[in-house]
Amino acid sequence: MKRLLLTCLVLGTYFLPLHAQPLRSAGPVPADLRMSVQELYDSDIQRAKKYAGGRVRDKEAVLQASYRINKMLAGGHIVYGDPITSLAERIADTLLRDYPDLRAELRFYTVTSPDVNAFTTPQGMIFINAGLVAQAENEAQLAFIIAHEIIHYYRAHGLETLVGKDGKKRRSENLDDEAEHAGDFTHKHIRSHEMENEADSLGIALFYLNSPYWNDVTEGVFDVLQYSYLPFDEVPFDTTFFNTPYYRLMGCWLDTVAEITSRDNYDDSRSTHPNILSRRQRTANILAGHAGGQKYLMVSQEEFENLRHMARIECIRQDLLHGNYPRAFYNSWLLYRGHSDDPTVNRYLTQALYGIAVFKCNERGSEVVADYTPMEGEIQQVYYAFRQMNAEQATLATLHKVWEMHKRYPRDGQYDAMSQHLMELLRTKCQKSATDYLSTPPVASADM
Repeated sequence: MKRLLLTCLVLGTYFLPLHAQPLRSAGPVPADLRMSVQELYDSDIQRAKKYAGGRVRDKEAVLQASYRINKMLAGGHIVYGDPITSLAERIADTLLRDYPDLRAELRFYTVTSPDVNAFTTPQGMIFINAGLVAQAENEAQLAFIIAHEIIHYYRAHGLETLVGKDGKKRRSENLDDEAEHAGDFTHKHIRSHEMENEADSLGIALFYLNSPYWNDVTEGVFDVLQYSYLPFDEVPFDTTFFNTPYYRLMGCWLDTVAEITSRDNYDDSRSTHPNILSRRQRTANILAGHAGGQKYLMVSQEEFENLRHMARIECIRQDLLHGNYPRAFYNSWLLYRGHSDDPTVNRYLTQALYGIAVFKCNERGSEVVADYTPMEGEIQQVYYAFRQMNAEQATLATLHKVWEMHKRYPRDGQYDAMSQHLMELLRTKCQKSATDYLSTPPVASADM
């Protein structure tokens, strides 16, 4: 609770009116988002009865599923009428041009989650996470994943998981011994693997191969999934980023970072999805012999990259809201390299630094800067640096960047407010005064 209050202070006091809300809903509220849990349950129970042959033995399971979906829809993370949703709708139009009835049953929404994922409900709602768009390389990859998700609805995988064809559902609480628990677990995961493999293969065979999309898509799609835990790009962090003519941040950098060890041939016996290698091989075999197609159909490459930038901005915003400041900072820095004139990128970069400085000054930096040792790749450098920085170093580094943005955006009073607060933290938490930082600029040598 104390961390929550401190995070609210950091975000609320100085960052309430952010420059931009990258993903905004537009148009009338869809009927899906207006349904009560009772209305959703009534429609779900009828759907389940039809699928199960007239009788549902475990209505409580259906009610719980309806409640979870209703809670998600009402949670404030669903976006409709936005550019990403619009692109998903248009991709579905292309994939399902020979299936108009099926197309009419589907509705698409964007979720503000940074997780690299998409998912489908038995009601015909398909959700695309901002995190998936943020990592995707082109429109064809999104089309491949959307084809996969359509099969989950088309083949009623959600209903099969919930009630089964015969209306029976084994309840884990009724199992008496560990062997039965293990058997039930294994059975469910085998069925889940079968469904995922079917979604891959049928999605390609029925929809993707009959579309004009690029057929050499397999490797890229599964790379996105395999490395989904990494930041947007893998770029060595500039360790001079915080340096000024007056100040150098020393002793906070690793000589080398940990290699990326992600494997695609992992043990999937306790996973809901088959491992990435098996999915790569399976889909590559289906696509073998097919060539051609386009990476972009509904949008140009430039338009897609703009949508991806929008999704990345949203992912950073979510990380900031949840106090994931080092990750938000590194991803902001990645965007800053190519969008240094974007006010939102600049705001989020300084907000991440500001959050770390405030927690450090309150001797709670470890709450928002995780241990760097499990990290892989270049982001480990950032986690290490923020772990090594003391309160004064973090505050000074942040103050420099905040003041830099204050000069760039002089009419934005929030940068001025942050500067004053950081100076107050130096005085009260670090026992420093302004005179401790008086300095004369270094004189350039004649041979420079």
